[in-house]
Formats: sequence, C-alpha cells, structure tokens
Amino acid sequence: MRTAIRSALKIGTALSLAFGVAACDEDAAKLDTEQFSLFDGVDSMAWPDDGLAAVDPGFYSEYVTEPAPLPVSYPMRTSVPAASYGYAPAYDYAPEAPSYYEPLPESYYASDPGTDAYMFIALAAALGGILGDSPPDYYFDHGGTQPWVWTTGDRYARYAEPIHGGYRYYYYAPDQYRPFFVSDPYYSYGYRGDRLAVIYDRHGRVIDDRRAWRQRHAARAYYTRGSSLYETQRRHPRRGVAADRWASRREIISRDQRRWKRARAERSGWRDWDRRNESLVDARWSRERQARRYAANRFDTWRDNDYRGSAPRFYKEARKSPQVQRAAIRQRAEARIARAQLRRMGEERPNDLRRDRSQRYDRISSARRDVRQAAERREAARERRIERRRDAAFADRADRRRSVARPQRDERRLAQSREQRIERRQSQAREQRAERRQVQARQQRAERRQAQARQQRAERRQAQTRQQRAERRQAQARQQRAERRQAQARQQRAERRQAQARQQRAERRQAQARQQRAERRQAQARQQRAERRQVQARQQRAERRQVQARQQRAERRQVQARQQRAERRQAQARQQRAERRQAQARQQRTERRQVQARQQRAERRQAQARQQRVERRQQQTRQLRRDVVQRDRNRRDRNRTAMR
Repeated sequence: MRTAIRSALKIGTALSLAFGVAACDEDAAKLDTEQFSLFDGVDSMAWPDDGLAAVDPGFYSEYVTEPAPLPVSYPMRTSVPAASYGYAPAYDYAPEAPSYYEPLPESYYASDPGTDAYMFIALAAALGGILGDSPPDYYFDHGGTQPWVWTTGDRYARYAEPIHGGYRYYYYAPDQYRPFFVSDPYYSYGYRGDRLAVIYDRHGRVIDDRRAWRQRHAARAYYTRGSSLYETQRRHPRRGVAADRWASRREIISRDQRRWKRARAERSGWRDWDRRNESLVDARWSRERQARRYAANRFDTWRDNDYRGSAPRFYKEARKSPQVQRAAIRQRAEARIARAQLRRMGEERPNDLRRDRSQRYDRISSARRDVRQAAERREAARERRIERRRDAAFADRADRRRSVARPQRDERRLAQSREQRIERRQSQAREQRAERRQVQARQQRAERRQAQARQQRAERRQAQTRQQRAERRQAQARQQRAERRQAQARQQRAERRQAQARQQRAERRQAQARQQRAERRQAQARQQRAERRQVQARQQRAERRQVQARQQRAERRQVQARQQRAERRQAQARQQRAERRQAQARQQRTERRQVQARQQRAERRQAQARQQRVERRQQQTRQLRRDVVQRDRNRRDRNRTAMR
C-alpha cells in the first residue's frame, strides 16, 4: 500500500509540474528500496524501507493530501537589548591532537553506506532549502545564549545556536522533544529514537561508527542539549529576533546550506534518496517554500528602507500573496490527482501495477526534465537581468561616490592597503607554518623508522624518542589552536567590515534622498519665484535648519550605535579573558591538590613504616628482656638445687 501511495504522489507531482512547478533535483528514480546495516557488529540496525516514516510517522499522510498551514512568527525588533549575545558550549573533539580536525583516513568511512544512510542529512538539507533565507520565527533565552527557531506550518522545527566557528543546528520532527538530526561545523549526527544511527563528516561522507568514538561522545552531548533546548523553549517567553543581527549573520547560515548542496553533488546515495522522495517533499512543502521566499524578499525590502515603519508580519501578508495562493491551488490539485490515482490503483491487479510501474516512472522523469530545463532557463535569464541591474546600480553609486566622498575613498584605500599587507604577512606566516609542519612530518616518519630498527637494541632510547614526539605534538596542538583563534579574529573583522559597508550604504541613501528632495524644492521655487520670493526664502531657511537638525540627530544615533557595539565587543572580550583565567586557575588548583595529595600519601606511608620499625624493635627488646629474666631464674634454681 505504501508503494502505491508513493507512485500516486509521484504521478500527481508530474502532472502538477505541467502548471509550472520546477523540480530542484536530478532526473531518474530508483524503484527498489535498499537495505543497509551501518554498524554491523557494534549496534546492529538495518535501515527500514519505510523511509521518512522512521523520522515522522505522519509524513506520508497528514499533509500530503491537504496543504499545511502557514507558519507563525513573532515581529522582528529594530533595537538590540544590552544583554550579550553569548556562544553555546562547543564540543572539542581532540583538545590534545589538532590533526584530528584534518580529513580522516579512508579506513574511517563506511565502504558501502547505501541510499537510506543519507535519509537524515537529506531530510535536514531539504528542510533547510525550504526555509531558505527567511528570518527566524523567534528566539528564546537558554543559559546565556539566544537560539533562533524556525517552525514550519506542519510543526517541523530547526534551532540554530552560535558557537565558535559557525552555528550548531538541531532538527525536530513534529511534536518531538528530541532532535532527529544535529549538525556542527565539523560533523553531523542522525538519531533514531534515543540511539545514534549515522555519523557524517562536513563533506557528507558516512563515517564507520566503530572508528569514531570521539564523535559518539559528541553525539551524546548534543542529543542531551537538544532535549534541554526543546524543554526551555516551551517554558520561556519567545521574542522577535533583532533585524540588524539577522542581517549580519544570515550569510553564515546560507554558507552552511551551500556547503550541503556541494556535498550532495558528490554523493550519489544522497541524490538517489532525494529523487526517490522529491514528490513527497514538494507535495508537503510547496506552499511553505513560497511563503518563506516571500518572507525573505519582504525582509530585504524592509532592510533597504532602513527598517522604517513597523516590523512586517511576514506570513499574514504572505496569505495575500498571489504566488503563495497559486502554490496552495497547485498543492490541492496534486492531492486530488493523488486520491483519484489511489482509487484507480485500488481497482487494478498487483501484476498490472508492477508491469506499468516502469512506464509511469519514465513519464514522470521526462516531465521533470522538461520542466526543470524550462525553470533553469528562466532562472538563468532572471539572474542575468538582476546582474545587469546590479552592475548599473553599482556604476551609478560609484559615480556619486567619486564626486561626493573622494577623501573617504582615499582613507578606505589606505585602510585596505594596510589590511592587504597584514593579510599577506599572515598568509606568508601560514605558508611557513605549513612548510614547518611538512618538515616535522618527514622528520617524524624518519624517526619512527629508526625507532623501529632500534627497538630491540635500546629500550631507553625508545622511551626518550616517544617523549620528544609527545612534546612536539603538544607544541603543534598549541600552534593550531592559535591559528583557529586567528581565523575567528579574521571572521570578526570581516563582519565588522560588512557592518561598516551597510552603514555607508545607509548614509548614501539618506544623502540621495535629501538631494532628491532639494531638487524638487528647487523646481517648485523656479515656478513660483516671481510671486513668492520672500515666502520661499523663509521656507528654505526653515528647511535647511530641519535638514541640519535631522542630520545631527542621525549622526548622534550612529555615534551612539558604534559606541554600544564597541562596548559589547569589549564586554565579550573581558568575559572570555575572565573565563580563560578561571579555567587556568581551576587547573592550577587541581594540580596543586594532586601534588599535596601525593605528598600526604607519601608522608603517611613513611610514618607507617617508621611506626612499624619502632614496634618491631620494641617487641625484640621485650623478648630479649624476657629471655634474660628466664635465664636468671633458671640459674638461681640450679644454685638452690646444688646447695641442697
């Protein structure tokens, strides 16, 4: 019956594509569901053939025949509270082995993961593609962090919390308090119930669970935190996300989504899974996709207008959008076609279904290819038009910039040249460090060969060689941690440059608006100059005072905003330094306690040994005294006997 439902939905999707719905994935679909056991001998778990029902039992039925409701979001805010935007705790996979963050050896990867091994990451990537660049629906407070939440109309959810190096994402099925998928900048984890099912690296490759014990510890910690996040968001108030903060961080989330897209292009099992389930995803989330696109475009418009006016109610407005309404109509048409196909297939014999299955899939694939090609052509044409408009706008802005802000441009050039020199020095330093690592790696390989040859001759030399290698690894670990900190600093500088660029664009827009208003006033003045010269003079003076007052107020706000951002950064830096000092102090106290404990144990052993020696001497002395007394008694007895 499940196979019949899938076939009906795929046929309905193919017919609806004729109305103009473009499919996003590749053509051709597999008919057979593969069976795969990822952790044979460790945690035996065969992939079932129920597909998405393993994550959400209602995926095949609840919203396939009826459109899901639109999501609900909280209005965004234009001001940011003084509270710090903290980072969530990150799992350090190998604090003493920096090479662990490099690509794993081939032996760490599953040799034949199959298609359904990609179910978790494929579903999470599909949900991320549906959400797109739409703003978060709300955030909540959790232990000094502010996780962002997106919730679909059918109650799927994605949480995103900031960590050093990017974001960590949690994906939840409807009404589930535990995540089915968690992803950080290094690895991703799929869960079936409360058990770990699969591990992926950052490139989408499946890792053999028996070789990845550090990742299993991280998966357990993430699973526990995901449950805690869900419980916290139920109890704590929800608030709208700050608009400027989302504008500055959305590129990081888009970058992670693009990384998944590149990984999908390299994994045939992932692509096969998408092809086999794309009809279900489209039928379930076509209206959600259009609503999220509307929200992203509406936010861009609001941002370009400098967040003037009240915050948009994205999805209340989306209900009136023609694109969203057409998506709902298409989804209902797909549902009617699917129900009719189910009724027809219920009257057919199973042998007829098997005989016609390949023909139906051929028709579906052909329809998808045709519509996909048409959609790709339209998208390419639209991108070319957008690019031409962007180039023209950029040329206009460049002309105005050259005529109005030549001193600022010179200062920016000097700053850019200084930054480029710094970056060149840093790149040279990185190349030198890489060369040193290669030299060290060659030296280490030579030392290991020599140590193996000398192993039977000199055990003491082997111990010394191992100690030296350990010290070099620790030095390399410290060096790579320092490089990661430098990378984070470069990222923060890039964010600051983006914020400055946005501020300059806002100032240019204000200047253009003032210039346009002045031109309109001049045109009116030329028309009425003969009759109202005195009135116009007074009006122009008043307008100049108003313009100056507005400009001064805007400059004061900008100065205050820059001061607040600088204070927040300083507070974050002070907090990080304090945390590092506290961690060092705790470590030193622990080491001192251990040294004191060892000294106390040694002193107790020495005292016990001294006491035992004293007791033995005392026992020997008492025994000698008893022997002397006994000999005296015996001698006196013999004397008495002799006298008698």
